[in-house]
Amino acid sequence: MRDDNNRLLDQIDDLIKEVSSLKEALLQKGESLGKQQRLTKGIAKLVSNTSEQQQPPQPALPEEERQKREAEKADKHEAAGTMISYHKPVAFFTGVQT
Repeated sequence: MRDDNNRLLDQIDDLIKEVSSLKEALLQKGESLGKQQRLTKGIAKLVSNTSEQQQPPQPALPEEERQKREAEKADKHEAAGTMISYHKPVAFFTGVQT
């Protein structure tokens, strides 16, 4: 009788260990699944955001075309009064007219 009880207790211990192990594996799988879902959601956001998508490289403009565009841009700024001058006249700083 005592041997039967010990054998059954050993079986119960083994089953408890197995259930604990399975529970731990299930929890780890759930964490892994959650991580995968977060990664998938993040990637989906990146893919749907057009500013994050790589654009094909723009061909280099010929020199005269580039100068023409810069001149047009400068004309627009000048017309809007937003021309930035890094070389202000001395009178600007001293208040003296030259």
